[in-house]
Amino acid sequence: MLNRPLLENLAETILFSQRRSRARLMRKMKLYWIINDEKSTDFYKELDMNFWNLVGYAIKYVKEHDEALRNKVEDELKEFTKEEIEKMRKRVENGHSWYGENPKKAFKECELFDNWFGDYRQACALLHVRERNPFDLTNVSKKEKELFIKMEFSKTLELVLFHLKYYENFCSEVFNRNDVSQNLKNLNEKIKIIQRDLMKEIEPSWDTFVPLR
Repeated sequence: MLNRPLLENLAETILFSQRRSRARLMRKMKLYWIINDEKSTDFYKELDMNFWNLVGYAIKYVKEHDEALRNKVEDELKEFTKEEIEKMRKRVENGHSWYGENPKKAFKECELFDNWFGDYRQACALLHVRERNPFDLTNVSKKEKELFIKMEFSKTLELVLFHLKYYENFCSEVFNRNDVSQNLKNLNEKIKIIQRDLMKEIEPSWDTFVPLR
């Protein structure tokens, strides 16, 4: 589940680094989050008010929060044209992010589809419980479960390091001055060693050479 926002953020970071006119992109991102705030102001209207009556005084603060957020949204939208606002509203309604595409297309554009989109789908399935748990660990031993969990955490750490490397495009001076790049490389090597050791425990013959017949 941790991988979903991490993978989304990685894809969006790559798209941001590859495209021109970052000032325009920042404007789109700001509008995207304003529209999301706008959608959330409608949330409480759809709730059964009988439910809120059960919690008594809480409804007063819910209404105050909703009103404050609505005023904030109305004020911030004044910075944008009607065309920009309507276009972004359509994107949000279609489940698209600020860059105007769905996650599948974004992963393909970033050339991450083959390596990461499967993990992204699994993370979505676990997060929303829309599908059967993709990790069937019901009939495995305690040791196998522990090895699986360790491997999943090591893959998440590997993804974090991969993500951090893209920030070197924006903070190259800081990366070079503080040896961040070299430290990331060293950490990545350590993670690779951990993963190889885990694989030897999970499947001892995983790296055995199999001759072609």
